[in-house]
Amino acid sequence: PEVDEPAAARKREKALRDRNTSLCCRSKTFDRIVALIDNADRSKAEAAKMAQDARNGHGHKGGAAGRHQQQASRGGRYEWTGDVQGNVEAAYWREALGEEAKDLEGIQTYGQTANVSSAAVVDLAPPSKRARSSQPHASSSMRYQQQANVKKVVRRPIIFVPAGYPQGSLLNMLNIKTFLEDGKFVDWANLVDSATEKKERVIVKRSYRKAKPVEYEIRDKVPQFADAGQRAEFWERIVAVCVSGAGWQFKDWPWKDERKESVDFLTTFAKVRGFQVRWRDDPPDERTRPWDVERLFMEKNSRHGDTSVMHRFWDVLDTHLKKRLANKNPTSSVILAL
Repeated sequence: PEVDEPAAARKREKALRDRNTSLCCRSKTFDRIVALIDNADRSKAEAAKMAQDARNGHGHKGGAAGRHQQQASRGGRYEWTGDVQGNVEAAYWREALGEEAKDLEGIQTYGQTANVSSAAVVDLAPPSKRARSSQPHASSSMRYQQQANVKKVVRRPIIFVPAGYPQGSLLNMLNIKTFLEDGKFVDWANLVDSATEKKERVIVKRSYRKAKPVEYEIRDKVPQFADAGQRAEFWERIVAVCVSGAGWQFKDWPWKDERKESVDFLTTFAKVRGFQVRWRDDPPDERTRPWDVERLFMEKNSRHGDTSVMHRFWDVLDTHLKKRLANKNPTSSVILAL
C-alpha cells in the first residue's frame, strides 16, 4: 500500500517547547546558576555603592593634590586595581623598556585604557620586591562586613498548599497535618463539614528522619507585609509548595516573567520544590506537564501506601534543601530551623 509520507511525518513531530519546558529537567536544578546571577547583581550593587561612598567621602579638590588623591582612591595613576598599584607597574615597564615605556602611557596592561596625561613616574621597589596588599578585594570586604553585621534569626520553614478546596490536589489545610506527621491520608472532602474555623497557618511537627521533631509552617495564602524586609524574610522561608495545577495559585508570588507578564515557573520551582499529589488512576494533568514538580500518587481504595508517599515527600524536599543551602546567600538574615 502507498504510504502517506506527510501523515507519517506528522506522527513523528514533537511539540515545540517554550522557555520553561525547554529548560525543564527533573534530575537537575538551576540553583547554582540562579545563585551566580544573584551574586553578580549584588556585586554590581556593592561596587556602585562603594563608588558613591568614595565620592561622598572624598569630595572633589582642584589642582595636583586633588588629582593625586583621586588617583590614589582609584588604585593608582592608571586606575589599576588589585595588589599592584599603577605607579609600580609604570616603574616596572620603565625599567624593562627604557624610553620605549612612553608608548605605554595611558594604557593599562590589564586590557583597559585610561585618559591620563604624561607625568613623572615615581621610582619604587623593583617588581621582585613588590609588597602584596593585606587588604581583601573591596567587594569581598564589604560582603564579609555585611555578613558580620547582619543579625541572624531562626525561623520555621514554610510549605504552601492550595487555598480552599482544590480540584487538582489531594492536600490542603484540612488534611496536610495528619499526612505529613503520621503518613495518614484523609480526603479533605470528608473534613469540610467538621471544619470549625479557617486557620491562617498550621504547624506540622516532622519526626521522619529527625532525632527530635522539627516544626514546619503550612500556609495557603500570602500574608500582608509591613515592610520590604519582612517580605524578603518571608520568601526566604518558603521551601515547598503543593500545586493544584491552576496558575492563579502563584499570582502573589514574587518571581515573574516580565516579558510575558506572568509567573516565571522556571525560577519559582528552582527556588521552591514543587509537589503535586493526585490519584494514581487520574489522567495526566496537562497544566503541570511543563512544571518541574515531583508527582506523588495515592491509591484510591488502599491506604497502605500512604506512609511511603509521605516519606517520598520528605526525602525529595531534603535533597532540594541540601542544594539550596549550598548556594545560600551568606548575607541572608534567615536561618531555617531544619
